[in-house]
Amino acid sequence: MKRISGLVYEEIRGVLKVFLENVIRDAMTYTEHTRRNTVTAMDVVYALKRQAIIQEPHQECPRPPLPRRRAPDGPGCQHTPP
Repeated sequence: MKRISGLVYEEIRGVLKVFLENVIRDAMTYTEHTRRNTVTAMDVVYALKRQAIIQEPHQECPRPPLPRRRAPDGPGCQHTPP
């Protein structure tokens, strides 16, 4: 087993905190878009997909976009959560 410098733990905590803040923010955006008060597991899955942590094989667009309140301005990846 390798030893890790004590300073690395502080860096890991910082990176993990930023990652979790981003995933939680995205999951809450999906929840608010559907006008629910409870974040579901699928909201978290969609948020992780958007962060490119979970990828489906042979997927055209690796990140589903956040829900839009208006029509898209142009062509692009148009995934919608089921």
